[in-house]
Amino acid sequence: MQSIRRFQILLFSFSLIAISACDDGGGKKQENNNNSNNTNAVCGNGVREGAEPCDGTDFGTRTCASEGYHAGGELACTASCTLDASACLTECGNGFVEPGEGCDAGTAGDPGCSSQCTVNPGWSCSGQPSVCVRTCGNGVRDPGEACEGDDVGDATCEAQGWGYGYPTCNADCGLDASGCFTITAIAAGYYHTCVVDSLGRVWCWGDNTFGQLGNGTSEMKSAQPVRITEISDAAAISAGEYHTCTLLANHTVKCWGGNIYGELGNGTTTPSATPVAVSNITDAVALSSGRNHNCVVQQAGTLRCWGSNFDGKLGNGSTSQPAFPVAVTGIANAVDVVAAENHTCALLGDATVKCWGSNALGQLGTGTAIPNSTTPVAVAGLSGVDALSAGGFHTCALLGDATVKCWGSNASGELGNGTTTDSNSPVSATATGVAGVRCGGAHTCALYEDGTLGCWGSNEYGQLGDGSSDPLSTSSRSVAGLAGASVFGTGFSHNCAVDGGRLFCWGDNAFSQCASGEDNTLRAPSPVSF
Repeated sequence: MQSIRRFQILLFSFSLIAISACDDGGGKKQENNNNSNNTNAVCGNGVREGAEPCDGTDFGTRTCASEGYHAGGELACTASCTLDASACLTECGNGFVEPGEGCDAGTAGDPGCSSQCTVNPGWSCSGQPSVCVRTCGNGVRDPGEACEGDDVGDATCEAQGWGYGYPTCNADCGLDASGCFTITAIAAGYYHTCVVDSLGRVWCWGDNTFGQLGNGTSEMKSAQPVRITEISDAAAISAGEYHTCTLLANHTVKCWGGNIYGELGNGTTTPSATPVAVSNITDAVALSSGRNHNCVVQQAGTLRCWGSNFDGKLGNGSTSQPAFPVAVTGIANAVDVVAAENHTCALLGDATVKCWGSNALGQLGTGTAIPNSTTPVAVAGLSGVDALSAGGFHTCALLGDATVKCWGSNASGELGNGTTTDSNSPVSATATGVAGVRCGGAHTCALYEDGTLGCWGSNEYGQLGDGSSDPLSTSSRSVAGLAGASVFGTGFSHNCAVDGGRLFCWGDNAFSQCASGEDNTLRAPSPVSF
């Protein structure tokens, strides 16, 4: 009996040992073998663990094709165990919409999917290969459409690289920027301003006492630009005291406004509030207006002028008053002409300059004290001229080395040489790195090669644009807030410039010539609205 009892005890003990050996009681952890629920993955050990898409060369089943690239290539793994698909290839036309493609219609093509695998405006595409359906015209701006009807989204002319206007939607639900425009030419006159826009249209504002705004109204002035509706092919614009002229694409000229001295060039002295054709001008390539006279360069390099002939500024050898444009004596190789208060100058094909008219303040640049000349005379010691400008009683030339030389009146420092002494021969302005120069009544402005503007001379009306109230400056002052200027123009005592596609004006605003209905003096640039 005892033997049986001992055997039962031994059998029970062996059973406990066996059970203990088979049950770890939850105390022993199983080894990880790429368990996808493991959050303790180690990047860089060459084994893709947990949520890692790759580690070293271990990509699992991932390939370029699995990532949407069907044209081949090789995946790479970054140091942080993320996929690098930069070496995967795309192929427009293989029927798969791969990353970066909006659609792919395969070799059969689809009118809604372009040859660059982008969705054409007015279409919606889906599937592989893509099947596109026409959506333009359903009244909803669908994916792939730039616009729909009047809905252009947040598109603006300014975002399209233009300063003014409003984009519209074409029949294919694509943006139409034909109504967008910027300013391509500026004529800042004495008390009014006119511009040409990129569509060939003319806009004017400011004083309208003699109809110089050209819109046919009798309003004394306008603080808002008004369009001259009958002109749509303007190439250049110029403005005097009470008149305006424009050079058209067909090489003819039209003028409007005051006509006391025959400034309109139509054989009468009757003013006109709408444009009239200048007689016998059919081959003009350049145009300039002084206070009350105008001149053009003809295709052959000859010159014709009309208007007041005070002091012989028409250059025809007399001071008599003609009824029509007259030929300037002795010039056959002109490339540009600039008209001022009572003198005129021409840039010749050999990069020299000749002037005629009044020389009371040395504005002919001859180095002599002759009172005036009714025919062109050479500017002393001046060569290598790239561009020319004339103001009230002074003239400036831009040279090929990006420097400026000026001559004539300097009472307000308009010659820019650090003095207020008049000069009857060219003197060097302190400005360098100049890309363009314009003369005003008693001030000068320069466009620098870096897109900034600087002005010097009289600042009585804020025409230097630096925000100061200093009466004058004999050296260049930076115009405030303009850093990317292109087209610019100077008037008698105000200026305008295009910056970033938009127009800004500053200086005298007594007649709203800066397109502002508020201050009479603007000492820093103010935006113009169209």
